[in-house]
Amino acid sequence: MLMEVFSIVLGVCIILLVITDIVLTVLHIQGRSLIEWLFTRSLWSLLRAIASPLPGRSKHHVLSWGFPLMIAGLIGIWVCLLVVGYSLIYWPFISNDAYFSQTQYHQGFGGALYFSGVTLATIGYGDIHPRSTLLGFVAVTEGFSGFVVITMSVTFLLSVYPSLLKKSSLASALNREVDGDISAVPMIARYIDAGNLEALYTRIADINKDLLEVIEAYRVHSALYYAHPFEPDRSLVRVLLIIRGIITALRFGLYDQSRKVGQPWNDPRILVLEDSFTYALAMFAESVYVASRQSEYSEKEVREYLRKDYRSLRHRLHDLGLVLSADDGAEEEYVRFRLSVDPYINAYREHSGYTTSEVESKLELAAHPLKK
Repeated sequence: MLMEVFSIVLGVCIILLVITDIVLTVLHIQGRSLIEWLFTRSLWSLLRAIASPLPGRSKHHVLSWGFPLMIAGLIGIWVCLLVVGYSLIYWPFISNDAYFSQTQYHQGFGGALYFSGVTLATIGYGDIHPRSTLLGFVAVTEGFSGFVVITMSVTFLLSVYPSLLKKSSLASALNREVDGDISAVPMIARYIDAGNLEALYTRIADINKDLLEVIEAYRVHSALYYAHPFEPDRSLVRVLLIIRGIITALRFGLYDQSRKVGQPWNDPRILVLEDSFTYALAMFAESVYVASRQSEYSEKEVREYLRKDYRSLRHRLHDLGLVLSADDGAEEEYVRFRLSVDPYINAYREHSGYTTSEVESKLELAAHPLKK
């Protein structure tokens, strides 16, 4: 008797766990799904271990399967756990003719598992059915649960894949605009040379809007963090690096030529983009529990590298004939900003399975066919 009660209680607990997880994953935008979190992290760790000894292209092929397997696997886990949960409820009664018909063909836990499976799938062969009103009600509830799982799975798919397309389109657009250069200097020079600062501000506002939409999608569905495009230039890491380049070039490299007195570039739309960028990095660390990655080099060596990088940026801007910011304080502000954001970017890059050269290298973009 005690074993029967334990089986029923355990089955109810499993069913409630799955229903709660589905609600948190699909419907509750601020909820955190336990099953999704454990499954996605475990599968990603396994794929990383398999892919780590492989060369670049093979490694990315393996990791690119992570997200599809996570989505299919998560739905499969929901279905399997529901089947097992209801099986545990049927198990104490399945071998008793008073509760189930034709039990000579469906004995023990295997029979309960079979009946639970066909009921959840709403197949209804009719070879076995409950004779108890209460168990009949449980079977109807299970059939309804199967319908809910299918509906919620479709809703889940329709939620996550458009977000991936949004991120990919943003990455593709930014790579084109910056001519494949994460410093974003070509993009900025194009707008400034045309004398159309308002268009630059408008584009920055659009980038900020797109970034926030991607951020919110990733916050709601943590499995998106493991989407690994085969092409590194379509990754979220690449998007973050280009946006970092836009911010650093404008905020620390140039004067705002639209002002009568030369001042650092402090247009509110650029400052908002900077705020959104830093918010995104902090949220990524919180959502996937990736601690900021400190460099293996000393702080003095890192600062010296960043100062050289800043001087290189100024040389490029100067060669394009752009008005440079004052030397006083700008270099130190640049170093301080990079020290605050780079550890998070590097941690997420490493977590995503890309090397520094893969996401930071200059792309050789194909020319438009009509211009050949």
